[in-house]
Amino acid sequence: MHRHVDSSRFGAYRIENVHLHTSSEQRQEIVQFWLRERAIPTLPEAVRRAHEVCLLVRRDDGTGALAGVSTVGRMRTRSGLIYWVFRMFLRKPDRVPRLSLAVANATCAHLRLRARREGDAAGMLIVTENVKLMRPGARMLFQRQGCRYVGRNARGQDVWVVDFPAHATAAA
Repeated sequence: MHRHVDSSRFGAYRIENVHLHTSSEQRQEIVQFWLRERAIPTLPEAVRRAHEVCLLVRRDDGTGALAGVSTVGRMRTRSGLIYWVFRMFLRKPDRVPRLSLAVANATCAHLRLRARREGDAAGMLIVTENVKLMRPGARMLFQRQGCRYVGRNARGQDVWVVDFPAHATAAA
């Protein structure tokens, strides 16, 4: 059965929601994309993570070339709550102003709606793997987007949480 793919546009890009419904062809394309861009260094990890893709970001220039992806994996915190762990990768030439914010917001909106329907997560965790996201201006942007700072992980990366409404007072 063919599944309708939700998609939206952002400037010269099309953002497609494929969460939990990627085809084998899409997963192969994603794996090759990550390896070619050196975003994920090993084939086994790229194959594993391809199953976690939530959104595909494609150039809307007639080629439909893959420009980026967001991924989400589930994690249980020490308190027992389940969170979606968000990651994103955009190719260097496609790191245009506000595209990463649009992808993060679209991913969060999808997961928030899913949590409302399925009751499967307390929120979304964002780990700032990119050191630029630990600068004061980026921190202010996270706060303006409704993110709550919860500290640093063992690698020294900032960790932010977006609480979903049913779990608005839950701590990570």
